[in-house]
Amino acid sequence: MGTLLACEAKKLRRSKILLVALFGMVMILLIVAAQGFYAGSDAVYGMEPAWFLTGVQSLGTLYAVPGLIALFGCYLFCRELQEDVLKSIRIRPVDIPKMLAAKMILVFVFSVSLYFLLFLAAFGIEAALHVQTLSLELFCKYCRMYLIEGVCIFIAVLPIICIVIRSGQDYWLGLLLSEVYSFITIFIGNLGAVSKLYPILAALTLSGYYESDLTEKFLCLLSMILCLLLSAILMGWHGKKAE
Repeated sequence: MGTLLACEAKKLRRSKILLVALFGMVMILLIVAAQGFYAGSDAVYGMEPAWFLTGVQSLGTLYAVPGLIALFGCYLFCRELQEDVLKSIRIRPVDIPKMLAAKMILVFVFSVSLYFLLFLAAFGIEAALHVQTLSLELFCKYCRMYLIEGVCIFIAVLPIICIVIRSGQDYWLGLLLSEVYSFITIFIGNLGAVSKLYPILAALTLSGYYESDLTEKFLCLLSMILCLLLSAILMGWHGKKAE
């Protein structure tokens, strides 16, 4: 497994997909800053302590990060099909299930790392603006929220990745579908407790962004489990097709 992970990581050096992710991160920070410091009223939200940390977490998830994760994941899985190298892989002694598992681990690491880097960037901006209000407790609180969200958004986007690779379509389709998928969250959020079954809302709730009771937490966990089950079924079909 270690060899497969190293091989998949080396393949990324020849692509620009990580630069796309970096560009997306910078755009998230700029858009949140533009919203927070645009004085459309008497209040400038960006000057409120911890507002930037909260804004990056919520707006990033609603508008950009799921798409970046889906794009990265679909790229890893669809590249062999689009570059017509899957035939060469089949004639070599490569364990296809382990190769797919290695790709999935990389997508997971990418998701958590992306959220962690966003947290560090947002916290750095908060330190520049409100250093007097920062504390170790605040750092740990938001670090935990971002990391949990990184795990949960990975699970929430996983079915989209599996649908795209199952269909054999271009990996950019993953970005498009995930952007629509996350944007719909804005409208579903008004449906009450049942809205917690929607994976993106479930991820935000489990991270602690939304307050929730025991029933809502149960619905969120159920949503994550359903995403994993659906993804496992789709990935199983793809694995049989690739062998």
